[in-house]
Amino acid sequence: MSKSSISAGPMRVSLVGEDGRTLPLHFHNGRYYVEAVHGLKYTIKVNSETPGRLEVLAGIDGRDTLVNQPADLLLSDGLIISGYSQYVVPGWGKHATTPFIFTAFDRETIAMRATGSNKNLGVIAVACFGEYVRPRPTITPLSYRGGDSVAKGMRGGLESMGMGTGTDDSDVTERRLGTTTFTRANQTVPDGLVEIYAMPKWWLLAEGVLGDEPAHDANHPAGFRRSPKKSDYDLR
Repeated sequence: MSKSSISAGPMRVSLVGEDGRTLPLHFHNGRYYVEAVHGLKYTIKVNSETPGRLEVLAGIDGRDTLVNQPADLLLSDGLIISGYSQYVVPGWGKHATTPFIFTAFDRETIAMRATGSNKNLGVIAVACFGEYVRPRPTITPLSYRGGDSVAKGMRGGLESMGMGTGTDDSDVTERRLGTTTFTRANQTVPDGLVEIYAMPKWWLLAEGVLGDEPAHDANHPAGFRRSPKKSDYDLR
């Protein structure tokens, strides 16, 4: 089964080739795969599907796409996007000076150079965290009976002690990300996580990821079934 994008919590993720076409994402045995064509440049596209702000983190081969260091859900800083907006990750670094490109590689050499481990090699990962918003104080209506002295006494007590409800923010960590401040609603678990495994076509065929999809034959129209040769019919 293939699809053009993956929804995970408050975000939707897709991969786009250099020709502007969305790359098919194949679901097989609980994982999503994309065919890694050698030399193909691609971008990661993230669409917010929530009104609140999101912090979006992206990692490829276990490497943070914004800075040259291993990607970490808790320690890495992401990019803040507004509600119902789109974030396009076109390449490595904050200014995307180096494009993402599928390439043949020596697994051990590249993996150890990038992250010190090869377990994340070939994985395109995107995570997002929702923003913690402190609740607004609420005024509790008070009804009372009595003269001005009672009313003044109550007003005086309320003015001295304050009104409304509050929450304990001692476990909330604020993070300075560029020029804005963002506090994650969940400090440890992302609200959305997508992992896409980039593998060559021969591997996808060998593992049956592409096995259920018929091969395209340019000489045979897709809208007609393949028939026997005319010589196979009895035309008498």
